[in-house]
Amino acid sequence: AAAALATDALRARRAGRHLPYTDTTTAKAAAAFAGIPSLIMSHLALGRFPAAPGAALTPGSERLPVVVFSHGLGGWASAYSNLVLHLASEGYMVAVFTHADGTASHVSAPPADEPLPYQRPPGPTPSPEVHAFRQSQLQRRTCEVRWLLSFLALANDHGGNSDKDSRLEGMHSFKGRLDMADVALCGHSFGGATAVHVMLHPGSPVKDAFRCVVAMDAWLYPLAPSALAGTMRVPTLWLYASLWQWEENHRRAERLVDNAAAPAVHAMLEDAAHNNYSDFGPIAPLVGKLLGQAGKRDSVSLQRSINRAAAAFLQAVRTGADGNVAAAAVQAAFGEGIEAVAVRA
Repeated sequence: AAAALATDALRARRAGRHLPYTDTTTAKAAAAFAGIPSLIMSHLALGRFPAAPGAALTPGSERLPVVVFSHGLGGWASAYSNLVLHLASEGYMVAVFTHADGTASHVSAPPADEPLPYQRPPGPTPSPEVHAFRQSQLQRRTCEVRWLLSFLALANDHGGNSDKDSRLEGMHSFKGRLDMADVALCGHSFGGATAVHVMLHPGSPVKDAFRCVVAMDAWLYPLAPSALAGTMRVPTLWLYASLWQWEENHRRAERLVDNAAAPAVHAMLEDAAHNNYSDFGPIAPLVGKLLGQAGKRDSVSLQRSINRAAAAFLQAVRTGADGNVAAAAVQAAFGEGIEAVAVRA
């Protein structure tokens, strides 16, 4: 997992320490996942984004709320940098996975850092074989969420004490700075399904660790029937792009919203596409149009609205707001053209 931290971006840029957006292998793998020539995505390896490796947390004594973010199929840790850096700028410590379950375009998988490209399902969707395949990936993702929470708690307790864990080296500023009682779980597409699975799957070891959920275009097909019949017991923001939605997925989402025992806010993003949540729209608008995945709205302004809406919902939950107040905050972030509704206040 990589951590996106609120840092002194100007100082990092002057020092030439901005992190590379991705590497050549991942850029080629992302093109392979999308089914397009690798040359079209090669520019991703040339980019950088405003975060510095090994940066310390902003000095202070206050404990920072935490956001855990799970990517969708073909994603990787930096593929949602606009969103996670916005949340970091709002004062959150954002921990972002590159999942090692075969859903990332490419990852060096533990324990031996062996290359793991995207693993295609064993047949067409839907089918019992594919459902079982995706279920196994959800189980792996749940274990990774549990590991990440344990690692963050270790960093919070011991800072950079590498005697406790060699991976803590350089994390001195984390000691006592994370509010592990104020953790949100967010995800896009299969990452949205991951968030719901973590909260609703019977016997989930970490569902009580999260204060709220933000599910962006949650792809609910992979969930087990027991999860789909479950009850969301934490405030949840459901965001859906109208150009990606279809009846079966919408029906499953409605069922979860109707069964919720905590505030649920639902917003349909009219004329928006599935990739409007990630960096794909702003950094590769022509590719999105060629693939028919760009949507009808300006991708940059829409993504900024999505970022503001997610932050507004998280802040509303932190202040104890009810569903109506949270919906109003989300609505204000989006402005005209998108209606946020508190289905469960």
